[in-house]
Amino acid sequence: CFPVTIASNTFSLLDGARLNASTFGAGNAGAIVIETTDFLAQGESNNGFVSAIFSQVEETGVGNSEGITINASNTFSLLDGAAISASTLGEGNAGAIVIETNDFLAQGENSAGFRSGIFSQVTGTGVGNSGGITVNASNTFSLLDGAGLTASTFGEGDAGAIAIETTGFLAQGESSAIFSEVNSTGVGNSGGITVNASNTFSLLD
Repeated sequence: CFPVTIASNTFSLLDGARLNASTFGAGNAGAIVIETTDFLAQGESNNGFVSAIFSQVEETGVGNSEGITINASNTFSLLDGAAISASTLGEGNAGAIVIETNDFLAQGENSAGFRSGIFSQVTGTGVGNSGGITVNASNTFSLLDGAGLTASTFGEGDAGAIAIETTGFLAQGESSAIFSEVNSTGVGNSGGITVNASNTFSLLD
């Protein structure tokens, strides 16, 4: 599959808009690469689909996900249930998710309680490894009002590592969290969590 590459001054996914480079058959899912100044994904459609970016091996897929890279030189925002996912539900590895930005913000949930966040997972039907999540936020990194980062395995494969580099780290509000897990149905290892916050590190409420 060919990669999806987008370069723009501002990049916005609103009201349930989606960008999807996934594999449902035999073959790899293409990489998604976005170069922008300000990145925003926010909200949901009338039928409850959240704004999202996917590079996945779906349940019927046999191949690898090439992952998602977003370089947002100023701000990166996931709001009101928006999501980024590079996961495997089929047979193959989930690609890595890499975010480079100045200020990173994930905040809130949608109307059904789906949290804003980044997901790198081996689901219960998946056979393969999670590529993990890397966020380099040169100024601030914030998870608010239930937002989260998750690298986990429910299936057969390892959960990828989560690595965060920032100046100021803040997670605030009920359920705002970072998870690297081997769940009860999972067969594999957790990749762990590393946070390097050169100035402040805060977990609140």
